[in-house]
Amino acid sequence: MEDPASVITALSAARHRYLVGATSENTSAAPGSEAEADDEKLRAAIAHAHVDGGDIRILNARILECRDNSARVRVRVIDSGARIMGAGESRELSESEPYELDVQLERVRGAWRISSTVPVSDGQWRFT
Repeated sequence: MEDPASVITALSAARHRYLVGATSENTSAAPGSEAEADDEKLRAAIAHAHVDGGDIRILNARILECRDNSARVRVRVIDSGARIMGAGESRELSESEPYELDVQLERVRGAWRISSTVPVSDGQWRFT
């Protein structure tokens, strides 16, 4: 993996598109993984809402482990602010403080996919 920040940025954007219903295909999570199960639950929870914002900005990323078909990357991120609207309600989420995640990746048909994420520092961890 040459540029972990680019890989994580692309996966994060794909995950956000899937979660907010912009696409029906989850191209960010490894099939059968913890990440896929978490994404399914979250997508169902916000299925009847409209979400503006809520993406993740990658501040930096570094490889902790990398093999042919798996990798672990530590990322420092910020959740952007968001507005969630649905069922006559509107909820505002402010931008988070920076926090770190360990992202476990696996290669699926030649492409990196997220298999799990684990927070490693305090921060506001929200729907994306």
